[in-house]
Amino acid sequence: MLKEKAMLVKLTIHQWTGKRVDKKVSREIEQTYDAKDAGIWYKFLLHQDLIKTVQKRANKIRKFHYHNTLPWFDDGTRLLPTANFFDYRKGMSDRINEFKVVVNEIVKEYQGLKQAARERLGKMFNETDYPDRIDDKYGVDVVFLPIPDGDDFRISLEKDVMDEIRNKIRDEIEKSVERANRDLWNRLYTHVKNMAERLLDVDAKFRDSLVGNLVELCRLLPKLNITNDPELDKRTKEIYIKLCKYSPQELRDDESVRLEVGENAQEILEKLRRYVER
Repeated sequence: MLKEKAMLVKLTIHQWTGKRVDKKVSREIEQTYDAKDAGIWYKFLLHQDLIKTVQKRANKIRKFHYHNTLPWFDDGTRLLPTANFFDYRKGMSDRINEFKVVVNEIVKEYQGLKQAARERLGKMFNETDYPDRIDDKYGVDVVFLPIPDGDDFRISLEKDVMDEIRNKIRDEIEKSVERANRDLWNRLYTHVKNMAERLLDVDAKFRDSLVGNLVELCRLLPKLNITNDPELDKRTKEIYIKLCKYSPQELRDDESVRLEVGENAQEILEKLRRYVER
């Protein structure tokens, strides 16, 4: 059963933008330029270097979360196969700790940062723009939930109504599983397409990640293949053998090797196309 092979996980990241619309300044600018509904003026409440660093750390958390899970509900809940649970938990813990390091720096220096903003903003500084406790504005929540099951849905309703609800739950689960499986095919297709385009254009430059990302994906997909799709396993192995056997530098140094892998990528791309276009 699916509920024994996977769980649901929901990620929520709280972070303070450190920006605020200044309505007074916005009105003054419109008056100065004889304009109306021309826009709004944002002021930076704290130095943006720290704020941007927090945003980058938050984006790393999100990227890892999406990379290691599968789509499920539209509310952001994702599917996490149990085969990938420990790697996911370790990876998330590392990235959340990096996030907390920068947040703790902001919390520690908050009063000093406010004083610097007072001097920087001049007459635009407003004490009420700042929360009393900055630490309350940051946080990362990772919630694990069981996969719903129509058989577990027990409330007091007539049998035909309950059967209708259970069938609807099962249909939704089937659709979600299909969407999750399609997401894996799309990931493969996107990476292989990128490799084919870059390698077959002999003048195109590429980063080491062209190969590195594909290697990582080939190692991850077997853990995300919750339906045990044999075709997905077959294509993943083929991609790993044919497209990941050379290092990025070898592809750059030997044009014949580069074209060989590029042609292999193009050939595999045609095989993958039917899985993403269905």
